This record gives sequence, structure tokens and C-alpha cells, in this order.
Amino acid sequence: MLTFDTPRLERDTEVTGPIHAHIFISCNCRDVDFWVRVLDTAPDGTALNLMSPGLDVQRASNREHTREPQWLTPKKIYQVDLNDLITSNTFLAGHRIRVQISASFFPTFSRNLQSGKSEVTSADTQKSTIAVYSDPTHASRLILAVVASE
Repeated sequence: MLTFDTPRLERDTEVTGPIHAHIFISCNCRDVDFWVRVLDTAPDGTALNLMSPGLDVQRASNREHTREPQWLTPKKIYQVDLNDLITSNTFLAGHRIRVQISASFFPTFSRNLQSGKSEVTSADTQKSTIAVYSDPTHASRLILAVVASE
């Protein structure tokens, strides 16, 4: 799991509405799932998940929403978008906005075997190395709907 935290917020910040996650990834497998979570992290380190399970995942082979899976080519960089995310929260001054990216949420959701085989008919899993990019050419990012304060 990867975790990214903002600096401590200087003022109360309301985030209400859609969230768009654009993640650039590569891996040495044919398929992988990505979970994106937004959390409110208090000064004492307590982190509260603000996401609804199910909306916060994208299977890479279904990234183009086509009928047939679009398998990954090992080591090629792909953009995976999660555009169905939504939340509403006021992050208090002194808190941080945390983003977590994970490639698994088993047993809550079915496993991705990462081999391209169906988890319904196969138990053959593949151990994989996954990279998330954040360089200027492949700027993984999260776009939040910040509500302007009066």
C-alpha cells in the first residue's frame, strides 16, 4: 500500500462532490486492481476512511470499459482512472488529507490473480511488482472538489 499525506491544513477545508484519481502504473503482470482511498488524518494520527467500498476500485484490464479485457503488457506505463469517487467532508485546520493506493482488498472483494485468469475458475496467482508514477510526464494525481469558504 502507498500512502500520501498533504502538509497540515492551515484552515478548515470542505471537500464535497466528485473525486477523480488519475494513476500512472506499470507492472510485470497481466492485470491488477487499484483501490484509492481518501482519509481525514487528525493531528494525533487517527485516520478516518471517507470512501464507500466498491466505488473506489478499478481493475486495470477493465480501464477502458470494453466488453473484452484489455490485458496489461509488462513494464508498459498505463493511465488508470477512477472517476466514480465521491465524498463530503470538512478537513479541520491541523488535519491532513491522506490518499492510500492499494492493489488488494481481499477478502472484502474477489482477488485479482494478476495472471489474467478468472478467480472463479482458477486459483493460480501471480506475484507481481507494481509501480506508481509521479514524474512530470506521468503525474499521478487526485482531483478534489474543494468548496470555497466565505
